[in-house]
Amino acid sequence: MSVSLPIGVACARDVALALIVGAHTEAQALANASSMKDTVPAAFWDELKRQGLIEQNAPVPQGGKAA
Repeated sequence: MSVSLPIGVACARDVALALIVGAHTEAQALANASSMKDTVPAAFWDELKRQGLIEQNAPVPQGGKAA
């Protein structure tokens, strides 16, 4: 299974023990570094909770960035 998330979101909170990021090219490495600044709208997390895809009390990034 492959999931694409902003790196900063993928390593949010204290739930991730490790995050393995790979790059084959300089452009990919730069894109990975840039994605640390990406945000995810709060509405996205609200919708995941509404659909029961994550628990209602699941911690989510605040302000769109990893907490």
